[in-house]
Amino acid sequence: MSENSETQLSSISGADTYEAIGEFWDTHSSADYWDQGYDVEFEISVPHRHRVSIEVNLFGRLAEVARHRGVSSETLVNLWIAERLNAMDTDQGERTEHATAPQPLEPAEKQVAEKGESYSAE
Repeated sequence: MSENSETQLSSISGADTYEAIGEFWDTHSSADYWDQGYDVEFEISVPHRHRVSIEVNLFGRLAEVARHRGVSSETLVNLWIAERLNAMDTDQGERTEHATAPQPLEPAEKQVAEKGESYSAE
């Protein structure tokens, strides 16, 4: 190794900053250094997601609001659902993680669900 081996972050590039490592790999192929590397193992934790269908007209409006707010549609839906659930928790007192039975729809929610219209609790 070189004289500055104490400050080197990379044994291949000899770089002492992450920026310098990036610059090195921008101009070099890892194939040229494959035999100098070593095998590593790591785990990737992917959060589980549940997919929910949204009516086409509602999604169009959702996408428009999301664009206006500068967030993805997925982020906006998650924020709105979290806000609504938190409001319900506040109204009913803190509920446990495994609530017993779903709460009945409010009259306005029921009407919207039956007509397929949009609903806002705001």
